[in-house]
Amino acid sequence: MNSEARYPVYLVGPAIKRLYPMWLIGGAAFAVLLLVNLYTLVRFGQASWLWTPLSLAVVASLTFGYLSSKRSATITTPEHIETRTLTKTRQTAWRDIQSIEVKGGAATGRRVFVTDAAGEEFRLPNLDSGSLESSFDDEVAALRTLWEQRRA
Repeated sequence: MNSEARYPVYLVGPAIKRLYPMWLIGGAAFAVLLLVNLYTLVRFGQASWLWTPLSLAVVASLTFGYLSSKRSATITTPEHIETRTLTKTRQTAWRDIQSIEVKGGAATGRRVFVTDAAGEEFRLPNLDSGSLESSFDDEVAALRTLWEQRRA
């Protein structure tokens, strides 16, 4: 085997990272609104029937989006490929991978999918044309080469 093999880690791309300030500012603004509504509910026994649940929903969704983007990753090692999402970590040995395919088009974006020995297909997080931009084809080719080297 090649001792200088590269085992890349794919994290969120620059397009998602540009959203972090918006998530922070929006989450903070709606969190303040939520706290004001909760204060008026406790202090005066009434609160806005519209803004309290709306603020709670917005804060929860912004928190979920931020945390899931921070945790989301595709990690390659000499033994396996690991995919992480907010709620799940999956490790698939190189020998158990049956295929690596690119699906999608220019309008929807191209994404990389793996089929394992059980026939289950799953997407590799952050390994898509939106996250990698110009190097997408090179990264997919490098991943396939790594798979061919490691599956034996």
